[in-house]
Amino acid sequence: MMDFFETGKVAPVLDRRYPLSQVEDAVRYFADGQHKGKIIIHVEHSNNT
Repeated sequence: MMDFFETGKVAPVLDRRYPLSQVEDAVRYFADGQHKGKIIIHVEHSNNT
């Protein structure tokens, strides 16, 4: 399978990207069954300590 990814014969399909603060919307979108690819939950981090 890795050969297919490396040669570009297979590529992941990314549908939408949501920030962590909108995870409820992401889950709702997934549950609706309308997605055509992966749904990404983006988690930002801060170096402020």
